[in-house]
Amino acid sequence: MGLASRTDLPAVRTRAVLACTDPVALDYHSAKYVLYPNSGIRYHNPDDPACPTHQYLQACARHGGGIIDERKVGVRSYDIGAGRFQGADEMIVTGEKEWGRDPKALGKYFLMRYGSFLL
Repeated sequence: MGLASRTDLPAVRTRAVLACTDPVALDYHSAKYVLYPNSGIRYHNPDDPACPTHQYLQACARHGGGIIDERKVGVRSYDIGAGRFQGADEMIVTGEKEWGRDPKALGKYFLMRYGSFLL
């Protein structure tokens, strides 16, 4: 999963598979529990109304009929390594970061990560 780009490093290998019948609910869950915890980039926080991720998900839910309220979505998370279903407090998925060596890509990530606190 790219942290500042969909195709370039830096990226995180989470080794997670997500599936859902509702694409908005899936995007909300993956942003909240996979992307945002790994990137730390404020713009990826789906619960912050000032952030683009939240705004895009709200628009998708309005126009496409998806669900953005996680209280209305049932989530079952299975940890293959532990051989058990996870509890609600174990939903965050983190992984190994691969930084790469492209100064432009690294600069973009650090600007998005730390520059967003200045706004």
